[in-house]
Amino acid sequence: AWQSPQTVEGTTRINTTEARQHFDHGLPFIDVRSEYYYNKRHIPGAHHLDLKKNFTLENLKKIIGQNDPAVIYCNGAHCSLSYRASSKAVEWGFTSILYYRDGFRAWRKAGNPIEVSGSRDQKK
Repeated sequence: AWQSPQTVEGTTRINTTEARQHFDHGLPFIDVRSEYYYNKRHIPGAHHLDLKKNFTLENLKKIIGQNDPAVIYCNGAHCSLSYRASSKAVEWGFTSILYYRDGFRAWRKAGNPIEVSGSRDQKK
């Protein structure tokens, strides 16, 4: 089965443990999945910029500055959205993008907190 690239030039790839550390330190997370998946479940506090609808330079700049770190994620290695969004962010001049290739599925599988239906329940 197809898998997204291991790395995206100009970004730093992070694993689930590193993603949790960044989450605990309050770094912005950007969920680039569809509205359906975001509304179903997402990492608590994640900003939603659907790659296909509103992931734009202007919208990304509303969340982070060009040199500010942020974690970009989608569903995981079999999803192309996070690597495509990370590539775009680098093309737009963002210098500290953290590419979370393993994404939401790995986050949830590791027992990390998730938001369900807009509530901050710590469901798994």
